[in-house]
Amino acid sequence: MKNLNFKSICAFFALVTMSLSAFAQDMSAQGGGKGPQIIPGQYIVKMKANDADLASTSASSTERPGDDNAGVSAADNEIKMKRVKNLSKVQTVQARGGVQKGSVIHEYSNAMVGFSAKLNDAQVKKLRQDPEVEGVYPDYLITLSPMTQEQNPSAAGQVTPCGITTSGGFADGSAKATWIWILDTGIDLDHPDLNVQTSATYAKSFIAGQTVEDGHGHGTHCAGSAAARNNGFGVVGVSAGAKVVPIKVLDNSGSGSFSALIAGLNHVMSKKIAGDVVSMSLGAYPVGNCENSNPVLRDVIRALGNAGVWVAMAAGNDYNAANGTQQNLPGCINGNRVFTIGSITCQKTCSSFSNFGVGTDYVAVGSSVYSTYKNGGYATMSGTSMATPTVAGVLHARNAAPASAGTVNCGGRIYTIAKR
Repeated sequence: MKNLNFKSICAFFALVTMSLSAFAQDMSAQGGGKGPQIIPGQYIVKMKANDADLASTSASSTERPGDDNAGVSAADNEIKMKRVKNLSKVQTVQARGGVQKGSVIHEYSNAMVGFSAKLNDAQVKKLRQDPEVEGVYPDYLITLSPMTQEQNPSAAGQVTPCGITTSGGFADGSAKATWIWILDTGIDLDHPDLNVQTSATYAKSFIAGQTVEDGHGHGTHCAGSAAARNNGFGVVGVSAGAKVVPIKVLDNSGSGSFSALIAGLNHVMSKKIAGDVVSMSLGAYPVGNCENSNPVLRDVIRALGNAGVWVAMAAGNDYNAANGTQQNLPGCINGNRVFTIGSITCQKTCSSFSNFGVGTDYVAVGSSVYSTYKNGGYATMSGTSMATPTVAGVLHARNAAPASAGTVNCGGRIYTIAKR
């Protein structure tokens, strides 16, 4: 019966699915639909503890790192030197494993240290035997499949979506030094309702051949809920006018990879300051032993939280039972300043598509959310993807965990509605 309901829901709501775990048999047993989609011959190599304890070193930094050292603190210079040393070690490991430079996809030296690459079986075996390698993990596809209903802005002027009102209304975020990093399909760079950081020092695409411009719409929609301007037209976000940074880890068709997501998170670590916010509207198939099934993603997210960054993640849209434990990546990951977000309606009832369960930290409106969209437009979308950036805006406005706007009972478990 649950499978039937889920299929029906797909026709009406934005569903975000993500395939990242090697535990396909656990997914099938839990009714998660099709298994993970592995990328043949593509791997993530994670190195052991090394010179860079970057998260703890930079936890109190309030000076934004840039491409040069002008105005950058001694602590940031120290971190930069550690990154250089780590990249040298990464390249040494690559050479020992027989990995050609042309096979390397991404190199990581921030929230974690390692690389992703196209590898053959012999190279995988050799790398797993390397004393400096902690693990070699298969890479998996990420796929978005949202349904949208595009709309034009209201002729009456600026709209305050019910999700913003439910979460305590909007605040002026335009003057804050901290930013909201949107890891998604990019952002519409010249959308009149958004304050987008367009500098290539910070805005980055990890999709080959595509810029950070959003050709899909999902990332722009998320950015609006978090931070659309208070300017008299369109919509307004929770932390109105806050700087939003596009980190493109999904292409214009909504597809990406685990390795690209890790690259995006590592980039945020290199350019963040304490109090920044990461918004990840990425749901996942349910997996067994979820939090530990992808140690690379787990450790990177925890490192960001320990470095003073607030992290908001979608709980997923598989309608998992509320009396269970959160089993969706990355939502199942717990950590300091790390929050998983479920979805409710404007009437403060539980969204039928949303995952809940132990590990879902807060809820916000994710059903029929009106927000910014690609090409300067606006659209209505649904999903825990839409609830997540609302909480990202709350985190940015407060620089603290959300307050409470009341509670809802979903499947016998009580959840707090996030409030600014």
